[in-house]
Amino acid sequence: MKGDTIIRRVYDLLMSLVQSVQPDVRYRQDILQVLERAQAQEDARTSFTQLPVLACVAGGGEAAEAIPVAAAWRSLHMAAYLLDGVQDGDMPDASTATLARATNVATGLSALANLALLRTPASARHTLYEDFQKTVLRTAGGQHVDVMLTGPPDLDTYFRLVGLKSGEPFALAVRSGGIVAGVSASVIDRYTTFGYNVGILMQMMDDWLDFTSSSSGGHGYPLPVVYACTVASPEEAAFLRDAWHHRDGRSLEMRERVERLGGHAYVMGEIARYTERALSALEGIEHPDVLRDWLLRVMGALHTNPAAALDFDQTALANSTR
Repeated sequence: MKGDTIIRRVYDLLMSLVQSVQPDVRYRQDILQVLERAQAQEDARTSFTQLPVLACVAGGGEAAEAIPVAAAWRSLHMAAYLLDGVQDGDMPDASTATLARATNVATGLSALANLALLRTPASARHTLYEDFQKTVLRTAGGQHVDVMLTGPPDLDTYFRLVGLKSGEPFALAVRSGGIVAGVSASVIDRYTTFGYNVGILMQMMDDWLDFTSSSSGGHGYPLPVVYACTVASPEEAAFLRDAWHHRDGRSLEMRERVERLGGHAYVMGEIARYTERALSALEGIEHPDVLRDWLLRVMGALHTNPAAALDFDQTALANSTR
């Protein structure tokens, strides 16, 4: 099944579920607008939406059987993106009403994920449902700690939180496809390792894009700044924290200092290391090229057009509810 077909079938399922429930017409329109906006941003070569289906095929399963779990994962992923954007203050220009509507749409997307799970193969349904709920709790726990941070975390804390907030959801995406395919426990472990490392990779690349963006700054501290603060003097670390947080005329100097302190080189080295970890995890599965080729396409796209490759934009989705 081609990537564009997978994407279309996933969104068709989610939209049909919304229509079948028939919630309030204004609420229904907001949810459908978010789904339509997300679908329009999908790239069939690099889309995250395909991961459960690709994992199912890589394990010898049928692509069509994994469409419902891919829809469940995608809907939950969109809900998490919206909530993360609201909680982290990543949409500063959005009105209070828009933020409230975005939060309520996220609630609806979470419900859609559970409805989609009811359409997964009966033999895998209970395992998938339990796995989804446990992953939500782990991910939400990471977000809970993250929103309470008042400064950049140390490196150990950074990777622990990124593992919870991004590694765990991507591990679920790949693992869920393997569960549908009925792969062995040892392959599930490999799928989990692959997805977990992919999730951390995506967050590091997102951090790099955030750090180099002209509009950078906000609640969180990206990995280049986190690293630089760990090796800088107390005075320089204080400057980096303040300059990042306030997004003022010191941004260029802040970036130059981060590069001088080795922030750029450190992030590039970690990206290479986590890419190798992910690829190594694919050894021993039935059709490793399915997932390997997808990851290599994503990494290639990240180097040429990172904003497009990193899925969809939270602000654009929230603005769908204006």
